[in-house]
Amino acid sequence: MTRFAGALLFLLLAVACQPERLVAALPPDSRVDTYTQQSASEIDVLWVVDNSGSMVPRQQNLAKNFQSFISEFTANSVDFRIGITTTDVFKEAGQFVGTPRVLTPATPNLGAAFAANVMVGVKGTPYEVGMEAARLALEFNKRTNAEPVKRPAPKRCACARATA
Repeated sequence: MTRFAGALLFLLLAVACQPERLVAALPPDSRVDTYTQQSASEIDVLWVVDNSGSMVPRQQNLAKNFQSFISEFTANSVDFRIGITTTDVFKEAGQFVGTPRVLTPATPNLGAAFAANVMVGVKGTPYEVGMEAARLALEFNKRTNAEPVKRPAPKRCACARATA
């Protein structure tokens, strides 16, 4: 009888310990779009850093982990421009912060420069409007770097009319 109970217990454990087969399923009204990203040799990156109260640890973490972010760019010889603004749309209003204001592959001691630029402090507004800050930064940068569009003067034809 003990052999039978032992065999039954072994059989129950063997059946009960089967690996679960989970199947990923989306909710009925969900959809996933997947895109293949083409490699790029030139990339502009805008960081919007929260400068409201209690953000110092997050800013320090960002500064500390910059190398993980930039390593893909440097390994693939990507020409990049990195600008940093804050969520304070009243004080900075989309202006890039730090020195230099735009970081490039030629920036001396890039990691230290990024770390200094992202340490934006915690005296910003409590209104955290990151998307608005990004929009303002892009508009400010566009206005600052816009070259005047000059319309060329109309050309006059100096051709002689042929007479027959």
